[in-house]
Amino acid sequence: MKIVYCGFFKTGSRSISEFIQKVVDYKDYVGGWIDLHSHPTDIKIKFDQDIFHLNPDDTCSCVHMGTVKDEKYYNFLKDHDNMIGRDYPYFGMYKYINETYPDSKFVICIRDTESFVKSYVKYFNSMGLTVARKVNHAILGINGPTNYERDAERIRLVYEAHNKRVLEYFKDKPGKLLVLDFKDIGTEKFEKDILNFFNVGNVENVKMENIKV
Repeated sequence: MKIVYCGFFKTGSRSISEFIQKVVDYKDYVGGWIDLHSHPTDIKIKFDQDIFHLNPDDTCSCVHMGTVKDEKYYNFLKDHDNMIGRDYPYFGMYKYINETYPDSKFVICIRDTESFVKSYVKYFNSMGLTVARKVNHAILGINGPTNYERDAERIRLVYEAHNKRVLEYFKDKPGKLLVLDFKDIGTEKFEKDILNFFNVGNVENVKMENIKV
């Protein structure tokens, strides 16, 4: 079964995906290691023992169109049965993954838009010009760091449009998508909802890590 976290980054994607990995005991986790720094244009992603490069065109198209041209990302899905994916490139490819692998399950956590925008601007601007240029170009069409006063509305629109597309696609597919509320993070309900969705009983000594907001 493929498990895909199809929410945006800065919505708890890492902590949620790592918790899921522990409770379902899957070893393959795509997105657990992503290098945004060391290449001037590409994003480097570790898949098993290989490091793949996601070029700028595929970085953009995986978010906005749900597809990439590079066959290696499709081959990885085909070759790995029990896996978890988050962030690039799979979080935007939920339609393809669901239609190609019918037993797949998906998770999204919805964060208050204004909180997300502020976190997005602060986080990616703190990571340096190369990272800001790559991420913002792919997500927002902005070739450099964001400015809250100038770019907040564009970030809001992209974020809300993605969430709307995910919710709309899965609205008539019961049991396929778990929708979490960001404000519930840290509560027993939050972890229980995940365990119930994956039909996992109480897991001793497995707790979700604190999420950096």
